[in-house]
Amino acid sequence: MKQIHLIFPHQLFKESPLFDTDAPIYLVEEYLFFKQYPFHKQKIAFHRATMKRYADFLTKEKNREVTYVESIQKISDIRELLPALKKQGISHINYIDPTDNWLNKRIQEGCKALGISFKTMENPLFLNTKEDLLPFFGKHKKKYHQTTFYKEQRKKRNILMDPEAKPMGGKWTYDTENRKKYPAKKVPPAISFPDLDSYTIEATQYVNTHFSNHLGSSKNAKYLKCLFSDAYINHHNLADATRFIANTLFNDFGLVIIDGDDTNLKQLFNPFVKDELENNTSFTEVSKTILEFEKNYKIQVNPREINLFYLGDDYRERIFFEDNLYKVNNTDITFSKAEILAEVDHNPKAFSPNVIMR
Repeated sequence: MKQIHLIFPHQLFKESPLFDTDAPIYLVEEYLFFKQYPFHKQKIAFHRATMKRYADFLTKEKNREVTYVESIQKISDIRELLPALKKQGISHINYIDPTDNWLNKRIQEGCKALGISFKTMENPLFLNTKEDLLPFFGKHKKKYHQTTFYKEQRKKRNILMDPEAKPMGGKWTYDTENRKKYPAKKVPPAISFPDLDSYTIEATQYVNTHFSNHLGSSKNAKYLKCLFSDAYINHHNLADATRFIANTLFNDFGLVIIDGDDTNLKQLFNPFVKDELENNTSFTEVSKTILEFEKNYKIQVNPREINLFYLGDDYRERIFFEDNLYKVNNTDITFSKAEILAEVDHNPKAFSPNVIMR
């Protein structure tokens, strides 16, 4: 029996059930993911970059034989690929359940019509197998309730259950809390963007070459295609690429773009950071203003004694003064007065103002 494995754009698993069987792999930029609609170019580029990286993972780390099928090839459509495989003598196909009705139907109907046997494997994305779900989604039921399913799963998997088999905290769901507005004074975690790598650059070039018509063919569309191509290919990170685009589009309007993380700019801010740490200047001044405003307006935000954050690689936490030490919230980091003032000089990029100080 001559068999192969099929892998699609949304099945790039590091640990895959397909690896249990040694067979050539077809990694397919399938039509439904790339060409069914005029998809956003970033979506297509993301699929391309991740799939090319996965292809290298399969060949270099898993020592697998890989045939990479590009979206520009006719056989990227599964309806064209299956007959082509049949002509090559393929008699059996293994694939992971795509959880996509159209794709699964085309695979199974195509294989049956061509006399190709197939095996559909459970998708690792899900905790439950289809067999696990049969009792709950039985045909004897007229309605299915999400909360009932959620409770059953909590019990079955012992998730947030106390020793008496009751929900921790006394509640099964927290939908009410989940629907509340994000707290006005809560600072969300800082977003970090990855640097552009060779896969991203190649994917950008691929998309601009083969999917450029997704912006249309007008003069402005052609201009934007070239602009975005230059931005993402000739810059090493998303921040620089974005600044290049903004500056190019608005340079005739006097736009000034500031890199808030620039060390020289941060050093200019050092005296104000030190003043805030030593004298609580923002707290003092804004508190005076609030006393006047609250006579006629509802106060939306109140200052803290220190209106600064301390930044690390994966956190942005406020600084507060306690027990004669400067402390960073939710960490074990502490400074004496001399130490934190020295830190301002040596590591200015670590200090960030909150909305009050801005």
